[in-house]
Amino acid sequence: MEELLKKRFDVARLFAKALAGELDESEAQELEAWLRESPRHAEEWNALRREIVAGGAVFDLQREGKRMVEKRWRKFERQTRGRQRILVWVRYAAAALVPLGLAFWFLIGWQPEAPRQVAVAPILPGTYKARLILDDGRQVALDSATHVRMRELPGVEVKAENNVLVYTNGDTIVEKQVKYNTLEIPRGGEYALQLADGTRVWLNAGTSLRYPVAFSGQERRVELRGEGYFEVAKDSASPFVVSVNGVDVRVLGTSFNVSAYSDEVVTTLVEGKVLMRSQADSVVLVPDRQGVWDGKRMTVKRVDARNYALWREGVFFFEDMPLEDILDALARWYDVHVFYQNAELKMMRFSVEIKRYEHIDTILRRIAETNRVRFNVNNRTVNVYK
Repeated sequence: MEELLKKRFDVARLFAKALAGELDESEAQELEAWLRESPRHAEEWNALRREIVAGGAVFDLQREGKRMVEKRWRKFERQTRGRQRILVWVRYAAAALVPLGLAFWFLIGWQPEAPRQVAVAPILPGTYKARLILDDGRQVALDSATHVRMRELPGVEVKAENNVLVYTNGDTIVEKQVKYNTLEIPRGGEYALQLADGTRVWLNAGTSLRYPVAFSGQERRVELRGEGYFEVAKDSASPFVVSVNGVDVRVLGTSFNVSAYSDEVVTTLVEGKVLMRSQADSVVLVPDRQGVWDGKRMTVKRVDARNYALWREGVFFFEDMPLEDILDALARWYDVHVFYQNAELKMMRFSVEIKRYEHIDTILRRIAETNRVRFNVNNRTVNVYK
């Protein structure tokens, strides 16, 4: 019994350090080995992490930790009466874990019984869904079954059907009536949009686009967060501008993909010509060129641009990309969370092309076939191991 409790305390200590991001390499290997011993171990680790997510911020944990430990301690004392030496030893162990009361919950809340079998909902690929936020604050939920028709300005008709939101500009627009709508795509979603000038936009999961209901003035400007593929309607008198993370992507008429889920802005040109410009730097892109703004400078490289737009055709394409970028894309599309046993795994590079609507296990198995990395999916968490 004492040896078993000591083992549990050692693992609880590793849990606490992992949650605080303080594991060294040897400790990370020790935790990985324990997780591999049994599927139940991974379940316990994920349960602890879910408790922390559900409980809110770290400050909440610190405030409630002592109360939770004392409550569990009283229960533990009742279960172990007569074994004073063990109780004294474990109480000292508990004191070290009070700031992370949930880690101690793992230590003393564990019972040596067979885990219960629970039904787990399958992890499905994304679907067509979005939220339209109107200029006046009203919101409209959109999905495959939605059919909407409305007017926001004289001459501008808005309708949603067949997974596309379409703005039609038939009459003259009064320039003073400037209204902006926002289309938000959640994790696990995608949607398409046709703007009032005829420009078509495909929006990926975890993306938002703010745009005028009708364009007026000397330029057509929209604001993007996330990833979108644009087919811009030609209008030489009014350039089209995508504003994203402090960078303007300016075109007259062209097809291109813009990805900016982080501070980095990546523009890949399929047709035409675009100017990428920040306050510090600028580049002109021609077809099959990719411009990258890393927050300090612009770089350009040659690519097969079509591959970077395959997501809108239902294909995942990753070429020599860090595992972290690949799994971030999967996390947005399948609406899952990713946990890395070792931070070094994030930098491993892979190439993979697979249908976007496959089961997530199929994609992970393709990557794991390289024998360089392993995955375990528990509920909605993808655990990554070496």
